[in-house]
Amino acid sequence: MIECHGFVKIGIAVNVHARLASLQTGSPFKLTLLTSFASGSPQEEEEAIHALLEQYRVRGEWFELPAPMIDHLLKGRSWRQINKPRPVLEPEYHI
Repeated sequence: MIECHGFVKIGIAVNVHARLASLQTGSPFKLTLLTSFASGSPQEEEEAIHALLEQYRVRGEWFELPAPMIDHLLKGRSWRQINKPRPVLEPEYHI
C-alpha cells in the first residue's frame, strides 16, 4: 500500500522498494510505503482486494479510502482475516 496526498495505491511487486522508487520518479509528490505483505497468490489476492474496495477506486490501482479504513488495514485487520490465508511460495510477491 503506497500513499500520496490521501490516495492509496494497492498493487503487486516482487521488490516493493524498487517499485516505490519507480513510481516516485514519475510523481511530483512524495510517495509513502504504508505496508506490504507476502503472498503466494498475488494476482488473486490483488483482484480480491480491488473488488472489495471497488467503491473507493479513483483510477487503476489508486483508491481514495476513508482514514478509518486505512487505519484498520494498517493494524493488520485486513480482508485476509475474512478470507482463508494462502501459503507463501517462492519468489515472494508483495501486495
